[in-house]
Amino acid sequence: MTAHTGPAQASKPHIAASFFSEQLAALIEDNPRVRMLNTGRTRTTKPLTVYKLIRDHCPEFKTSRTQWYRLYHGERAPRVDEVYCVAKVFGVSPRYFLPDTTD
Repeated sequence: MTAHTGPAQASKPHIAASFFSEQLAALIEDNPRVRMLNTGRTRTTKPLTVYKLIRDHCPEFKTSRTQWYRLYHGERAPRVDEVYCVAKVFGVSPRYFLPDTTD
């Protein structure tokens, strides 16, 4: 374990945040179109579209748009419930968002 060294360390994203963000971006790239549950319309997959889709699929998803964008950009590590909901929407295991090692 390392000690907090000051403001410079606070700006470096946690490895879990970076990995989640990279995996989410890969899923969005691999799924260029999504069907919205509430309207049935097909939409281009963008961060806000995915956010709305997750809210439709997981009513327990209480993350704000601001927090969603922080997750998307790797500025914040996800909570377990957030990982679960995103995995559910994309049909992947929650483990998809966890690196194989802690290195």
